[in-house]
Amino acid sequence: MMGTVARFITFPLQLIYDTFGALKLVWNFIRRINIVETNSNTQPRIEENEDTLSAASLELQERIMNRRIRQEQDEAYMESLRADQEKDRKKQEEKLKKETEERQRKQKEMEEAKQRERLLELKVTLADKIPPEPSSSDPDAIRVVIKLPNGTRLKRRYHKTDHLKYLYYFVFCHEQAPVHFQITTNFPRKNLPGSPPTLENTECNETNGDFCNISNNDGPLTFESIGLGKSEVLFVHDLEA
Repeated sequence: MMGTVARFITFPLQLIYDTFGALKLVWNFIRRINIVETNSNTQPRIEENEDTLSAASLELQERIMNRRIRQEQDEAYMESLRADQEKDRKKQEEKLKKETEERQRKQKEMEEAKQRERLLELKVTLADKIPPEPSSSDPDAIRVVIKLPNGTRLKRRYHKTDHLKYLYYFVFCHEQAPVHFQITTNFPRKNLPGSPPTLENTECNETNGDFCNISNNDGPLTFESIGLGKSEVLFVHDLEA
């Protein structure tokens, strides 16, 4: 159905009704026409299609609203998806972190176990190197009382010519003694020369049989050469406490 339009000059346009009764302004490619005033014909047509136009307008508004709703739903979905992906990423990071920490913990435990095993082997080796105690009636015997940091008292006799390293070996091999320690006299207070055996200390070696390298320019230090008397009380200090 085709209608005419009111009060337009001659121009290649025309107003038509489509099959749904909606008005459309289209370009007339066929020919130019002289448009005349036809209000009396057009107005009834417009009134007849008013309901259709209103329905079309409502439909358009509904489409726009539905499109907006779908857009908001899509945005909400994408936001939820990003949030879920972020949660998954954090979970993966946390899982990787825990796995790394667990691997490092086990590695540390293995290294510490190997360290304890090596220390135990070293203690067994050094214990075998300590000379036997002289008898209490030996005039050259030196009686030594050693106090550990936990209060334990160790007693032993040495020959005055024994190397001072055997004192360190004896303390080092005791299960309640610290690994890194210093031995001091009671009075006057002074540090004894030398240091305990360690796995890392390059001064301690088995090649020359001296794990603590306790010596001076005149040779290895002995109990007698450092001035220890017939009976001494010595103190062990934990260097890691």
